[in-house]
Amino acid sequence: EYLTFNPQVPILSDLPMVVYLMQITQPIDSLWSVNITSKGIQSPLVNNLSLLLDVDVFRTKDIPLSDEGLWEAINEARSIKNDIFDKCITQKTKELFY
Repeated sequence: EYLTFNPQVPILSDLPMVVYLMQITQPIDSLWSVNITSKGIQSPLVNNLSLLLDVDVFRTKDIPLSDEGLWEAINEARSIKNDIFDKCITQKTKELFY
C-alpha cells in the first residue's frame, strides 16, 4: 500500500513475510536506464515496517566530456530520478512526507 509495485510471491505459510529484496533494471530511453531497489525489513518499532527505496538513474554511452555537459547530464538524471521516485510511491506514502 506504500509502493506502486510489490513482490509477487506464492503463499508459503500463514506467517507474514519478514524481509524482501526486489531489484528492477530497465532502459528508459536510448540514453538513460534506471535501477530500482526496494527492500522491506523488520522495523525496530512494533507493528511497523521499514522500507528502503533506492532509485539510480544512469547512462553508459554518450557521456559528456565537458564540465557544462556533465552538469547538464547530472541535472537531467536528477529530474528523471525524481519523476521515477514519484511514480514508485502511492498517495498514502506521499502524505507521510509532504
